[in-house]
Amino acid sequence: MTPHELAPSHQAGMVAIYVSYGLLILAAVLLAVTGRKHREPEQLYFLKLLGYMVLSIIMFRVNGWALPIGLLLAFLMLRRAAVNRRIKGTAVLLGAIFFLFSLYPLQERIDRLLDPPHRMSTYLDDRIHSGERGFNMTVLDDQYKIRLSLNEQNADAVALYEALAGSRTIEAVPAGWQAAATIELRQNHAQIRFNELQYQFDREGRYLTLYNGAGTYSFESSDAFRAIFRKLIVSEVS
Repeated sequence: MTPHELAPSHQAGMVAIYVSYGLLILAAVLLAVTGRKHREPEQLYFLKLLGYMVLSIIMFRVNGWALPIGLLLAFLMLRRAAVNRRIKGTAVLLGAIFFLFSLYPLQERIDRLLDPPHRMSTYLDDRIHSGERGFNMTVLDDQYKIRLSLNEQNADAVALYEALAGSRTIEAVPAGWQAAATIELRQNHAQIRFNELQYQFDREGRYLTLYNGAGTYSFESSDAFRAIFRKLIVSEVS
């Protein structure tokens, strides 16, 4: 099993949109207020300032490069502006700043704050514990042969799933660590991107790695987890 490529959550995307456009509108309001003394009468003045700023942010991507097409169009429109060119020029400049800001991976950073990838609790769903959602654990040995299949109907499997949440984040597994067992977890998680995960354990189930589709993270399991791991899995993969 290869977990799907990990993409930022919908929630992180919405927060990023609110932050970006909130700052954009706030900047337009401040520009309109501070420029009152120098403005000339003009219909739809505020909307035009906002329009220049929004237009300046529009980009076109080619092979990963962001081309500021909107910024070029905003400068061309600015040259044809009959009134308030100075204030509109400031709007275009602010738009250029926001264009540079849009290159910052804000959504990814927010996603890491909302769902820290180094915390085991990020990947496990509390509703599975209460029986509202299901899961399946496929256990493979060091030759990647299937040895065991567990699901939410098995009380020990549920206890194993719950105990997994107590795993502690570590910088890396010890030198010389070798994977003796792999658990492919398929679950009905509230976030679809966590529906398929791959864990690898040593023979005692103490140290483990998690591949989430974007990177690999290391953990040390709890005593409770190791006790259940020895009961259910060690004999199957030895």
